[in-house]
Amino acid sequence: MSSVDAYYVYDYVWRTETWDVQQAVNATCTGGTCSWTPGSALPAGKHTYYLIAQNSVGFGDWSDPDTYWVDGPGANFNNQFTSLAESPYWDAVVGSWFVGNGFIYTSGAVNQFASLVHEDS
Repeated sequence: MSSVDAYYVYDYVWRTETWDVQQAVNATCTGGTCSWTPGSALPAGKHTYYLIAQNSVGFGDWSDPDTYWVDGPGANFNNQFTSLAESPYWDAVVGSWFVGNGFIYTSGAVNQFASLVHEDS
């Protein structure tokens, strides 16, 4: 088995629907565990990354995707609430919810909760 010459990282940002990292990296490997620090901060939100190794023989197999979250402003929330049809991942759990001009609201009820949930696709 040949040693690895390079690792390539591909990182997808769900909020912006873009690949923010697509590059060969100089990973530091110790005892079968490799690490790498990107040159700039990753955007906040949900990410999925893939890895592939290369050596003199060629490329290996792609890794299974792995998903993680980067915390920060706007990490998990960005919706303009123009209509529920345009915001299909929002769903009322309890109570009635309505869409206004750029916001979502409920009329509420005395001594009762109203809740809303967002589920990513």
